[in-house]
Amino acid sequence: MTLEIREIPAGEMAIIYTFIQQLNKDMTEERFTALLAQMLERGYRCAGAFDGEGKLLGVAGFWELVRFWCGTHIDIDNVVTDESLRGQGIGKKLIHWIEDWARARGLSFAVLDSYAHNSDSHRFYFREGYIIRGFHFTKDL
Repeated sequence: MTLEIREIPAGEMAIIYTFIQQLNKDMTEERFTALLAQMLERGYRCAGAFDGEGKLLGVAGFWELVRFWCGTHIDIDNVVTDESLRGQGIGKKLIHWIEDWARARGLSFAVLDSYAHNSDSHRFYFREGYIIRGFHFTKDL
């Protein structure tokens, strides 16, 4: 499968709604739109995995943040591959794209959260080298 991973421009970010809804079943389009506007104001970005025809197959949000415990880092948020395409390496490519983006900006640490009940995502993040440190998954880059 041919994939292009690229950042989704803020003005086109509405296309991620159905992916976000897969992880957040109660997410209405109105709530998504309101939250997205606030998130974009605070530096939210999103990478998309597109097939050769331009169809969106997966998304991964990210923020450059600063925290006392880990300093400036990349915070990965809502990695979602279309449910019918999971297990094909799309999420892995999205994660690697974001990690490369962070490294290019001199960041050396990644942080993400995963829902406690989502054991499939836990296995995925462990395979990608993330560890549980407190209640966050982390990875030295």
